Amino acid sequence: MNNAGSAAVTPYGGITPILGTNPICFGFPSKNDEPYLFDFSTSKCVWGEIRQSKLENKNLPENCFLDEDGKFTQDPDKANAIIPFGDAKGFALCYAIEILAGAFTGAKVGLQVEDEYDLGFTFIALSPEMFGVIEEFKNKLKLILFQFTVYFK
Repeated sequence: MNNAGSAAVTPYGGITPILGTNPICFGFPSKNDEPYLFDFSTSKCVWGEIRQSKLENKNLPENCFLDEDGKFTQDPDKANAIIPFGDAKGFALCYAIEILAGAFTGAKVGLQVEDEYDLGFTFIALSPEMFGVIEEFKNKLKLILFQFTVYFK
């Protein structure tokens, strides 16, 4: 995880950006030795959407970006902030990552961050073998995946 970039994400219900998009990634070993990876930003969209929208001469996704007045905008030239995914819970995760990857590591935080080079990173690694047998862990992951496939058919 890292406290990614200068202020882009506004607190839930706010209009002023104060935190970066603060991505987090999880990786887990699996039964077939191809890891399960989850990598996402804590904002509803990434800031790079603005650059991409300009390059492709397209509108931004709906209900993701705010202009300076706090109104949703699809105009990449007017985007001033991104809302967090998942409303207040998403912002809480964004804030927690700012603490773990920024304050905890001694990096710049919040409005101190000026660009993508003012970042802190936190890497946490746990072995499933610390808590049990690796094959049991992999079997449980396989069961969860099976349940997903049954549920979403």
